[in-house]
Amino acid sequence: MHLRNISAQPIHHFNVASVCPGGSGFEWIDIPLLSAVSDDLPDSLDAILIAGDLQAIDNPFVPVEERRLAGEAIAEQLVTLAESQLIPQLNNTGVLLTGDLYTDPTLKKRGQTGNVLSVWNSFAQSFRWVVGVAGNHDLFDKQAISLWKPQLIHGTAISKDGLCIAGISGIVGNSNKPWRVPQKQHAKWLKELLGQSPDILLFHEGPSSPDETRPGNASILKQLNKLRYTSLVVSGHVHWRHPLSGEPPSLQVLNVDSRIVLVTREPIEALKL
Repeated sequence: MHLRNISAQPIHHFNVASVCPGGSGFEWIDIPLLSAVSDDLPDSLDAILIAGDLQAIDNPFVPVEERRLAGEAIAEQLVTLAESQLIPQLNNTGVLLTGDLYTDPTLKKRGQTGNVLSVWNSFAQSFRWVVGVAGNHDLFDKQAISLWKPQLIHGTAISKDGLCIAGISGIVGNSNKPWRVPQKQHAKWLKELLGQSPDILLFHEGPSSPDETRPGNASILKQLNKLRYTSLVVSGHVHWRHPLSGEPPSLQVLNVDSRIVLVTREPIEALKL
């Protein structure tokens, strides 16, 4: 799968509250919604929604126990947009998540780790399917994983509407910490996954850009090039000012750190609410 283009300006924004840099307190931030175009969507899908690093909450002015993770609120707002026919219907839209969907609801500290199952389930309630990888700040209720609709992939691949979607959760690092994968294990899994010729490859920590001008894990890029992977990689973890790097039919990398991308067959204009 490849993207033909991506909008330079957002077609919509989601306003959420994040912990201020350097300490407690909050600041309002906008999560942009971008429109991307692909000629490779399966006939059974109208769109694919891709998101990552939604580390914020919906409303800092309600009691802590009533605050929702940003992903929950955004999923609800997307339902309203679809009902207003501003975006494709959600029952024909798949979702890809690249992890780091948690923030401390007290807004006392950045970079906290916590349960993000509620975000996955919020998307699963309305969308056709949800597939994704975990970020290094994500936790899950293990007892619930076997019962949920979403599909968390980690060194594995899954088929959805004829698309082979493969992925590795977390980041390269010491396995004593959550969602860290030792370098050798990560390389082994990646080689095995590329042997299945995935249409989309998901990471939380992904490669540096194909032109090596944007940050990421250089060893992942080196392995992708060595094994001649020429499809779409989606990742987050570090932020790129320009989200898409690479041109079809070569390797493309889409960065969705703190942004959402809606992939359709034709571009979508700015939403008029």
